Amino acid sequence: MLEKGVSRLGSNGTVWLWVVRVPVLIVLVVSLALGVIEYADFLTGDFAEFLGNL
Repeated sequence: MLEKGVSRLGSNGTVWLWVVRVPVLIVLVVSLALGVIEYADFLTGDFAEFLGNL
């Protein structure tokens, strides 16, 4: 559907679509990776120590 609407812009529409698509994908992947790393640190840090004290 998006490509159908962008096709009115011609070849510039296709370029614009990729200019938006690639950075958004990169931001999502980096955000997911940082979230997983932060969660792993949480599980092995203070939370693990808390569980050991129970």
